[in-house]
Amino acid sequence: MKTEFRGFRKIFAFTLKTLTSSKGWRSTTLLLAVLFFLIPVILLFVMGTGGNTESKVYSNCIQTLYVVDETGSPTDLTFLNTFAPGIVIETCTDYDDAVECVQAEEADAAVLRLTYDSIEYKAELLLPETENKEKREALETDVSLLSEFLSANFHQVTMQKSGLGSEQFAALAVPINIHVTEETEMEETAEEDSMIQELIRYLLPYLTVMILYFLVLFYGQSVAQSVIIEKTSKLMDTFLISVQPSAMIFGKVFACVSAAIIQFLLWVLSLIIGFTGGLTVLQSVNPETASTIRTLVEQTEILHSLFSPAGIVLSVLIMLSGFLLYCSLAAIGGALASKQEDLQSTNLLFTMALVVSFMAVLFGGGLMSGDTASAAWQNWIPFTAVLITPSRVLTGDISIISGTMSLAVVLSFSALLLYFSGRLYKIMSLYKGNVPKFSQIFSMLKNK
Repeated sequence: MKTEFRGFRKIFAFTLKTLTSSKGWRSTTLLLAVLFFLIPVILLFVMGTGGNTESKVYSNCIQTLYVVDETGSPTDLTFLNTFAPGIVIETCTDYDDAVECVQAEEADAAVLRLTYDSIEYKAELLLPETENKEKREALETDVSLLSEFLSANFHQVTMQKSGLGSEQFAALAVPINIHVTEETEMEETAEEDSMIQELIRYLLPYLTVMILYFLVLFYGQSVAQSVIIEKTSKLMDTFLISVQPSAMIFGKVFACVSAAIIQFLLWVLSLIIGFTGGLTVLQSVNPETASTIRTLVEQTEILHSLFSPAGIVLSVLIMLSGFLLYCSLAAIGGALASKQEDLQSTNLLFTMALVVSFMAVLFGGGLMSGDTASAAWQNWIPFTAVLITPSRVLTGDISIISGTMSLAVVLSFSALLLYFSGRLYKIMSLYKGNVPKFSQIFSMLKNK
């Protein structure tokens, strides 16, 4: 058995290095990684801007702010410098004097008047007069932005007036949310959770089927091309002397699967980083929308109650084993082909198995969550099990033990296909001519 897999590590390492260092693999990985990063960033940024092309920016047209404090105690307004750095705050005791100072500044200053009538605080901003239209518009924008900032941060003024510390004032500002729940409302909440669970149970099988289906279609052809490359490059004699056919097939298939998984994980990571970066951008543009999205992402308690950690791990393993299974089938097509032109006909078995399995799951009741009794056979046929069993394990439609047994069946069948493709590879290594028929292939295997 050791001699059967002699050279597996070298073939695996060489093939993996060749695939990941190729210009096509790297350019495709990088291009799609950048695309998956930019898509959520752009979408979240558009959500934050809300289609508004006009944005107001403080132009620092107001360089001096004269403050007339008529509230009875002095007020420290230096916190305004966090919004308008460099603005000079001057204190005046008389409103008329402040107006005269503004007129002397030639429209580079404004007046802020604070009053208190024992009921509420009032802030009045006086805009200076100017005949320059552009200057007038800039002053109006600055005063408007300054007013919004002052309104949002006026609690710092009231904190000074109250004489309380920041911690005491924050304690007073904590909101209280009192909610009265009736029995009927609790039942409605439970019904809503049940509806969400049913929706997830309905969509999850389709999601797992489509992910694996497109992964196999995207990478299956590359496996067959990797297997046939020595035949077309006339290196077959050298490889047959130094490496066993089984080791060749196992090494190449596992290397192709590993390269595909690395590429797919990099794309998923780019998508996650892009979403995180997009939320950061959205936080600076529209904090309210960003906070809403973060709240929706964080509310995943229902997923914790629906999916178990063991179920998630087992589902991922079954999907990976399914990817290996179909790649093993593609390796048979590569072993049968003598040249690149033959792959179109030899890969017919691989393509038909994928399409027939997909149709069997789609129309055989496999995608109906909770109705696993009538379609239980799909868990034990390797080609259909890899499409439907992951979602069934996740949703609890079958037990972890049954899912583990299904995984064992898929892995065993994958190993059998790889061994079979290794034997075919050896038989067809020096074969020249048209692709043999199935009867001829079985005859060759029998006489070998």
